[in-house]
Amino acid sequence: MSAPCDARCPYCGRPLALVWVHGHGQCGACGTNVDECCRGELAVAAPGRTSDSRLRRGRLGPALDMSE
Repeated sequence: MSAPCDARCPYCGRPLALVWVHGHGQCGACGTNVDECCRGELAVAAPGRTSDSRLRRGRLGPALDMSE
């Protein structure tokens, strides 16, 4: 198993230093997106852990409205 410091960018081959921009990780050398912001994860709160009143009332917009 390789150590984290041995990780390399699959595009430019330089040692990988991730830079986080708007939720995705990109290579600090070439700027290529190497860790996408959304890989199928869902924005759903765990049961009993809803702290945002907008989510409890279903006011996050039509795409995330879980009230139905």
